Amino acid sequence: MTERSRRYRNQESDIFGDFVRILGQAFWALITLPFRGVRSKVRLDRNAYQKRWWNITELAGHKNSEQHWQQAVIEADKLVDQAMRELAFPGASFGERLRAAERRFDRSSYQNMWDAHKLRNQIAHEVGSRIDRAKANRALMAFERGLRVLGAL
Repeated sequence: MTERSRRYRNQESDIFGDFVRILGQAFWALITLPFRGVRSKVRLDRNAYQKRWWNITELAGHKNSEQHWQQAVIEADKLVDQAMRELAFPGASFGERLRAAERRFDRSSYQNMWDAHKLRNQIAHEVGSRIDRAKANRALMAFERGLRVLGAL
């Protein structure tokens, strides 16, 4: 085999290798296309969320009404859940969607959201459950932080 034919053969194999690599990259791009940037393209209606949040803070502002504080925590939980659903986080429940959204939050915000959701579950599922204003306020602050991270407020 001459030097010239060897060079031609190496060049031919390089072209084939490049072709296979490019074909593989194109195939991968087509497969992953539906999964890219789904959440980043969704824009939440911040005005609607701000109005609902204002109503929740008004509800929580009642000085001596535990019932109002409890209702405010439940409504805030619903609002965060709605934002996660609109942002297409997968899951059948708030907890599953929150787990899917974990990377969006710093560690303490994520834990505070879980604690707030557990308080909501206590209110909703335990008959005669009592909460104080400080717990309700902590939960509402966690939900507000979550809504800000998600881009709703």
